[in-house]
Amino acid sequence: MQNVEVLRLSAQFYNDYPSDKYPELLKKAERPYACLMIAVREYYICIPYRTHIDHQNSFRFKNSVRSKSNKSGLDYSKLAIIADRAYFDESPALIDKDEYNETMINIEKIIASVQKYIDTYIDHIAGTAKIHEKEFARKYKYSTLPYFYRELGIEEEQIMNISELKPAKVFEYFSLLSSVPHGSGNMKPIADICENFARERGLECIRDAADNIIIKKPGTAGYENSESLILQGHLDMVCAKDPDCKKDMATEPIELYVDGDCLRARGTSLGGDNIIAVAMTMAILDSDDIPHPPIEAVFTVDEEVGLLGASALDFSALKGKRMINLDSEEEGVFTVCCAGGVRVNATIPLTFEDVTTDSVAYKVTLSGLMGGHSGVDIDKGRESANRLIIRFLTKLYEKVGFGLASLAGGQLDNVICPESSAIIVIKNDKNDIANLLAEAENYDAIYKNELAAGDGGVTVTVTACDLPTCRVLPEESAKVLATMYLLPYHIQKMSRDFEGLVQTSLNMGVLKLTDEAMKFSYSVRSSIASEKNDLVDKIKCLLTLAYDNATIDLHGDYPSWEYKRDSSLREVIMTAYSETTGESGIVAGTHGGLECGIFSERISGLDCVSMGPNLSEVHSPRESLDIPSVERLWELMKVILKKMK
Repeated sequence: MQNVEVLRLSAQFYNDYPSDKYPELLKKAERPYACLMIAVREYYICIPYRTHIDHQNSFRFKNSVRSKSNKSGLDYSKLAIIADRAYFDESPALIDKDEYNETMINIEKIIASVQKYIDTYIDHIAGTAKIHEKEFARKYKYSTLPYFYRELGIEEEQIMNISELKPAKVFEYFSLLSSVPHGSGNMKPIADICENFARERGLECIRDAADNIIIKKPGTAGYENSESLILQGHLDMVCAKDPDCKKDMATEPIELYVDGDCLRARGTSLGGDNIIAVAMTMAILDSDDIPHPPIEAVFTVDEEVGLLGASALDFSALKGKRMINLDSEEEGVFTVCCAGGVRVNATIPLTFEDVTTDSVAYKVTLSGLMGGHSGVDIDKGRESANRLIIRFLTKLYEKVGFGLASLAGGQLDNVICPESSAIIVIKNDKNDIANLLAEAENYDAIYKNELAAGDGGVTVTVTACDLPTCRVLPEESAKVLATMYLLPYHIQKMSRDFEGLVQTSLNMGVLKLTDEAMKFSYSVRSSIASEKNDLVDKIKCLLTLAYDNATIDLHGDYPSWEYKRDSSLREVIMTAYSETTGESGIVAGTHGGLECGIFSERISGLDCVSMGPNLSEVHSPRESLDIPSVERLWELMKVILKKMK
C-alpha cells in the first residue's frame, strides 16, 4: 500500500498557487483544509476533507455523525498534485475520528478510485481514450487537475491551445474580441475592432453614437438577389469574477484557457455570452467559400444592462425581414419567444446616529451560493444571497437589537447574487453576542437544509470587526429590513404554453446601504407585459406604504418577443438541423431577455429565431463554452445559409 498521511497544505503552497489564478483550489485562511496525502508515482495526491459534497467525484463518508447531516467526504475534484514536501504543513491536522477510521478501512478503494479519476482525465486530454464530452464536463468541469499538468507529466503538445481550436476563424476572432475589456458601458475598444475589421475588407459599415455596429456584405454568386438575412449578437459581457480575483475588468482583458472540451477565463466570466455570436458572424463575413444571401450583421452594445444598444439602433438602415440571433445557450434548442423586462431602482432614505463606545460590531456574511443568470438560471434552485441575508437579519432583530452600519450584495441586477455581507452594531453584552452567534449557527443549518438540493454550499458566518463611526437607528434598521423581507422575490408564475418555462419573476441583484439611504435594484421579467407591470406596481405600492420618501425609478424597459406560429425561417433551420445531426431540434421559449423583442417590435413582420452553442454558468466566473458545440453550430450555420437562396 502507498504511504498515506493526513496533513494540511502550507502557506507556501497558497502563496505559489494564489486563488485569483487558481480559483478552484480550496482555501480557508482561518482554518485550512485537512488533506489525505497519498504518495504515488512521482508525486503526492492531496485530497481535501470537506463537507457539502454534492457530486459523485468523491469518496463520501457514511458512518460519522457529521456525514449524515453535512455530506462530508474526500473531494477528488479539488485535489492537489504535489511534488515538493515543502508544500506540506507538517503540524498535526485534526479530523473527525470516525472519518479517519473510515478512511483507513477504505484506503485501497480510495486510492484506486482517485487514480482512476486522474488517469481518465490524462487519457482524455492526451487523446488516447476520449470519453463523451458530457461525461467529461460532469467529471472535470470544476476540477483542479488543469493546474497540475507539469506534475502529471502532460506534455505541452498534448494541451489544446486556443490557436488550434476549430473552427479556426471563429476562435481567432473570439480571441481578438477578448483581447480588450468589453464590459457593459465600456464599448469603444471592441467596437473599434469590429469597425476596423469591416473597413479592412471593404465592407459597408455603419457605427452610431452608441457604438452599435452594422456591417453589410452582398450575397455570393447566385444569391445576389436573395432576401437579406440579419445576423445579430451583442458586444458587451457581464464582468463577474471570483472574490479573490485582482483583475480590473474595466481596464484588463480576460485570460482565456482551454480546459478539456471547454473554453474558460481565469478567475472571471468568459463573455461567451455573447462574443461567440460576434466571432461566428465575423468568420462568415470574412469567408469567401460559404454560399450565403446578402448579410446584415448587427452588433449591439449594452445588452446586459437593459438592451440599451438595440433600443438606440436606427432600424431604417436594415432591409432584412429574416433574422438569426446567436444569443442562446443550448445547442439544438431554437428559441422563438422571450420575456420582456425592466430594471427597478429603489431608494429608501434612512436616519443615522453616532456609534457609542459601549458597542461592538460584527460582520455577517452570507456566502457559498452559486449565483448565475437571473433569466436562465432562476429555475435551477439558485438562491439569492441578498434575500437570505435580509431574512436572517430580520429574524435576528427579534432576539438582538442592532443598527445597520453596512449592507451590500451583488453588482448587477440581472445576476443572482452569490454573496452578501452586513456590519451590525450591538450592545457589548454577553447575552446579545451569544444570541447573535447562536442565531447565525441556527440559520446556517436552516439554509443548508433548505438549499441542499440546489445551493448546498451556502454558509452564514459572523466575525467580530472594527467599530464603525455611525449606524442606522435600530428601529429604522428593523423597519427597512422587514420592508425588504416582504417584497416579492424569485419565480412568480410558470408558463402554460411551454412546459418548464418561467413566465414571470424578479431578482434583487444589487443591494447597497450608502451613507444616506438603502438602495436596491430588481430585474423584473415576464413574457406577459401586464404581469411585468403588475410586479413593478407591487414593489411601488409596498414601498410607498412603508415610506413616504421612498423613490422608485425604472430603466431599460424592453418588450417581450411573442411566439410566431407561422415561420418559414424556423422551418429552414429545423430542416437544416435534422439534416446535419439526424435529430429533431427543440422549439422553446426563454425567460432570459433577448434583443429579438426589440427587433420584432421595430421591424414589421420580422421572422426571427435565436440559437447558439452550449454555454454554461454564464454571468459567473464558472462560465464555459463547449468547443465541439461551436464547431457543430458552425457547420449548421453553413447549411442554413446555403438554403436561404
